[in-house]
Amino acid sequence: MRCIYINSAVNLLFVVLLLSPNDEDAWACKVVANMQLGNYDVALNLIGKATSSLQERMQFQRAYCLYRSGKVEEALSIAKNFESSNPEAFLQLQAQLNYRLHNSKEAIQSYDRLFKEHKADSIELKTNVVAAYVVAELSKEVPNLISAMQVSSKLSFELGFNKACALIEIGDFEGAETELRLALKTGREALFEEDCSEEELAEELAPITVQLGYVLGRLGRTTEALEAYEQVLSNISISEDVVRALAHNNNIAESGKVDGSAAQKKFVANAAKRMEALLDKDKSQGHLKLSPELEARLSKNQKQTLHLNRALLYLLSGRLEAAKDTAASVSKQYGDSTPLVLLKAALLVAEKKVSEADALLESLISSQSASSPTITLQPLLMRVQLSLEAGPSGVSKAVDLLSMLSSASSNSDEAGGLDVAHCGAVLATKLALYQQLGDNVGAEALLDDALVYWQRQQQGRAGPSGTKGKQGGRAGTGGRMGDVAFTALGWCLQSLVTLKLKLGKVEEAVNCYQLLQQQQGSGTSGGRHTVASASVLGRLIRALASTNANAAQDMAQDLPLVNAVQVRGVDVDALESQSKESGGFKKKENRKREGEADPEGTSEQKKKKRRKRKIILPKGYDPSLPGGGLPPPNPERWLPKWQRSEFKKKKVTSAQRKLEVVKGSQGAGKVDENLDRSSTPAAQQACSSAKPVLPSRKGKGKK
Repeated sequence: MRCIYINSAVNLLFVVLLLSPNDEDAWACKVVANMQLGNYDVALNLIGKATSSLQERMQFQRAYCLYRSGKVEEALSIAKNFESSNPEAFLQLQAQLNYRLHNSKEAIQSYDRLFKEHKADSIELKTNVVAAYVVAELSKEVPNLISAMQVSSKLSFELGFNKACALIEIGDFEGAETELRLALKTGREALFEEDCSEEELAEELAPITVQLGYVLGRLGRTTEALEAYEQVLSNISISEDVVRALAHNNNIAESGKVDGSAAQKKFVANAAKRMEALLDKDKSQGHLKLSPELEARLSKNQKQTLHLNRALLYLLSGRLEAAKDTAASVSKQYGDSTPLVLLKAALLVAEKKVSEADALLESLISSQSASSPTITLQPLLMRVQLSLEAGPSGVSKAVDLLSMLSSASSNSDEAGGLDVAHCGAVLATKLALYQQLGDNVGAEALLDDALVYWQRQQQGRAGPSGTKGKQGGRAGTGGRMGDVAFTALGWCLQSLVTLKLKLGKVEEAVNCYQLLQQQQGSGTSGGRHTVASASVLGRLIRALASTNANAAQDMAQDLPLVNAVQVRGVDVDALESQSKESGGFKKKENRKREGEADPEGTSEQKKKKRRKRKIILPKGYDPSLPGGGLPPPNPERWLPKWQRSEFKKKKVTSAQRKLEVVKGSQGAGKVDENLDRSSTPAAQQACSSAKPVLPSRKGKGKK
């Protein structure tokens, strides 16, 4: 509705300026109306055609139009030159322009001047300050900043959105989800009060919806994240290119699956086309030139992510040359970041250059370890994957690489400061590799070390469960991380019990199980057994029965009761016979005891043993050679012989050709002239003497 009113105002101003071309007020109104409609180029053109005095008055509008047209540096120079004419307005514009140029410190300084010198107190200004702090990587200070400014995210949905971005930066995705849902609710109510239509409301709240989808994806709720992206992409009223571009990118990243199926290949091809649609139509600007609006609005990291994802889609769709060109362009413009090096390594693997890819990843790890004491996880895990794909010979190398993680602690709050080497996935992988190598001693040392670590973590996180504080942070130290420590400790104890039983260390296995019993609150205390702990207890009792029967009997009392419904229909005799067979007591079925009568009167015949035939190999077969040293089979062996390329027709001899039956229409073949009786003299004479007999014409003449 607002756009309709503004368009009507523009039409009226056109009539006014026809009657009075030098009316500066009407001219200024027309400039502002076009700015409200988003026609910034038209507004700039109108300012350029205005009188000199009006141009001097409208320098702020000119700088703002240049900023929205993507000419940020030119707008910043105008804002600095004309700051004295309207200090408060130009300081706000300078702060926004420095924010757009990623000069976050200069932006924060401009906001500080506004608060101190001009006593600015608008909610919009405070919202922009929070955004500047997020871009300046000062997200940890945002809760204290909001408290100092005495504002709440309930007052403005833009402020709630910026606060959610700060929580995302520090890894608090649960708090970010709460803030984003509150921002959606607040924004819907505020926009309804402004009489906005459903289309305008959807476009205003689209950035919050996309950000909510990102948070849901990071929380592992992929289905909800895809629904959020689809809600934005399916709404044709949302015309902002930046929001749709980010929604496209995140939707592809969340829904992409690398399984090699035909559906996945089709999805990747379509996704690559959608990412190519974001590029500028003028190809002379290079491979990395986005559309003008995306170039003006997206940050440097966002642009780099879009290009890297496009190169990755090229790789997945088999377009290696396009992927290499895009990766080279990204490296030239943005430098070699860790995701780019991983992409280059993947390209080398696709070209069967595994050793070069491993060397590239090794150089990346060495350069990162020289600059910081921690090791980046992604390149190291990629080296582990390459080693395992090399076959059994690479298992020991993979174990050595995973051992390097002992010095790599997570440097983000998202992992809660946990040691990466003791995380569940890494522990399970190393344990499986040790078992594959047959190194039970190494596996035992690994689990003992992990047990000590997680016991220390659980003791340090024994605070209250995570309740939300005033700024959205966690009041206690327990919560989600405490649950992680509890689960990891239980897994370590169960694995240790199984491994120590395998090594014959029954007493140590009993001690580990007692710790597991205390940790899970099971046994006589009335706790509930898990399936894993019950199976471990059963194996432990069987092993303990041979050495300490009394202790085994006491421990058997802790076994969970079996529900009658679970054993219904189970043949106990069959189970007993199976246990005897597994223990070495073989019993011949169908053997008749002496004096025992056959119930049916007939004896069951013994099953005949299947005779194993000797495998007959082809003549000249050599197992040491590839393919047995035999020539490859004919690919046309499934076709009929007359359809094969080597098939040749039989030659037809002249004698066979003479005997061929005449084909074609009647009379088309060769006829023996001796059979033609019309050429004899008798037949010719009979023909010449014969006269035609005409019918009588009586009564037919004229009178």
